[in-house]
Amino acid sequence: MASNNKIDIGFLEEKSSWLLHPKYFPSKVGGKPAWLNLRDLPSPSELSCKKCNEPLVFLCQIYAPYEESDEAFHRTIFLFICRNGSCCQINSSDNFKVLRCQLPRKNDFYSFEPYEEIENEDFPMDQWPHLCNLCGCKGPSHCSKCKKTYYCSRKHQILDWQKGHKQICPELQTADAKPNNFVVTESGKSVLFKEWELIVDEEDERTQKMNVNEEMAKLQKLMQEKKAGTLSNVSEDELEQYTKTMPEDKVFNKFSKRVRGTQTKY
Repeated sequence: MASNNKIDIGFLEEKSSWLLHPKYFPSKVGGKPAWLNLRDLPSPSELSCKKCNEPLVFLCQIYAPYEESDEAFHRTIFLFICRNGSCCQINSSDNFKVLRCQLPRKNDFYSFEPYEEIENEDFPMDQWPHLCNLCGCKGPSHCSKCKKTYYCSRKHQILDWQKGHKQICPELQTADAKPNNFVVTESGKSVLFKEWELIVDEEDERTQKMNVNEEMAKLQKLMQEKKAGTLSNVSEDELEQYTKTMPEDKVFNKFSKRVRGTQTKY
């Protein structure tokens, strides 16, 4: 029986950062999070690693609207992780967090109709919570001198000061302009992942059939060579040699094989 399950394939593509603004409802990897709900943001404590208590860093988000539901017309999944490798442990979710956010089509933040793609178009943020100048998460604290930049933690404030805010702080004290909430700063580049657009497309049925046909062809070839179904004639030394060359990450190997026939489209 044929399966009705559809597989979506995702690929990374470079994109101008202004096209990854929240109002365009992007799927993306790296950079600052493009928040969907600009008011009810998770607190810094909610986005802290349970192992080391350091701020989690935005990894990716996937825009997955459910248009059949008025309450989930806009829907995005966010993933944040700790960059400290020692916090990663088997069967533990303490070092990452997955969030789901959804909004009805008519909401307090975005137009009912899709926005035109216009660079440098103003998108006021004054009425919404301030964002950390370094990572883009909720920033309840601000620089005591310029009072124009905000931070989620003392660590990010110190790092931002060392990486450039020290030089521009005097200018911000007298300027009317405020830092762009969604542009990655020089300090952010030292912490955040490189920003990419995540292109999501449905897997081509021909690709699925091709993968199945490849496996069948390999099996038939093994059977013709009388190598399928038995290892009785293989010595222990040969088995050891074979296992050394086998891919260690079977899940990644399966993923790579699945997308092989689709990635030529991009």
